[in-house]
Amino acid sequence: MVQTDENPFDGTDEIFEAKQPLKKDSFDPETIFHRDKEINLYVNALQDVVVGHEPNNVFVYGPTGVGKTAVTKWVRDMLLEKADEQEVDLEILGPVNCRNYKSSYRLVSRLVNEFRDPDDELPKSGYSTDTVFEFLYEEIENVGGNVLVILDEIDNIPPDARNDFLYDLPRAEASENAAIDEACIGLIGISNDLKFVDSLEPKVKSTLGEREIKFGPYDANELRDILGYYADLSFRDGVLSDDVIPLAAAFTAQERGDVRQGGRVKFGVNCGRRRRLRANFELSQARHC
Repeated sequence: MVQTDENPFDGTDEIFEAKQPLKKDSFDPETIFHRDKEINLYVNALQDVVVGHEPNNVFVYGPTGVGKTAVTKWVRDMLLEKADEQEVDLEILGPVNCRNYKSSYRLVSRLVNEFRDPDDELPKSGYSTDTVFEFLYEEIENVGGNVLVILDEIDNIPPDARNDFLYDLPRAEASENAAIDEACIGLIGISNDLKFVDSLEPKVKSTLGEREIKFGPYDANELRDILGYYADLSFRDGVLSDDVIPLAAAFTAQERGDVRQGGRVKFGVNCGRRRRLRANFELSQARHC
């Protein structure tokens, strides 16, 4: 029986100090752990942009939850900052997650709309795919300078659009059909499928793989650092017992080193009233993934 004159909502959260760090798409970490080598490879691949050369194409691959997208976003921001200091014209689109677009038309129009004002965006239908590609080339030409397009989960690009994105788009300035004279295009592709490149045509594989960066799985010690970082940001003092982080790291390392998987283990935690609770340790949603 419920007393209707009593409010059932609790005004305090005895477990979480902040949940934002655990939300996949809404938190930018101030620290990126154990990806120094990959960051150095990224910097080396994109250094040409800030010294006045054309951008390289970069293919980033590795299993889920190993920091590919988080590192890409941080490198993107640092590249934009340095390009601004050097007065280098640079426009970066994305990362755009290809999983969200089930047709080539939808994906290309999304890129076009990245350049356009909201009242001038392309509709969800009404043009041929060739026409929306022409619109994209026109927008890129209007911007001029260096244009980097970042496509996340590129293995989800519709098969009918793969050649256009992964071969024609990076080489558009050299194509008579694209009519691009004032812009240089670079493509960054991110994939969870390590065998994706092997399925492409040789010419596409050559273009996409100008620079390759492989992200391997985290080991138990690395996972302990990452999970501990997000736990410190998210949980109240005294909630997690000392063995929670090492246990999560050990379980995850035995699986595939996926820090998202580490957050899906359920643990007993102590709240302020000292009673045992079962709580999802949802570090899996951290933006570090």
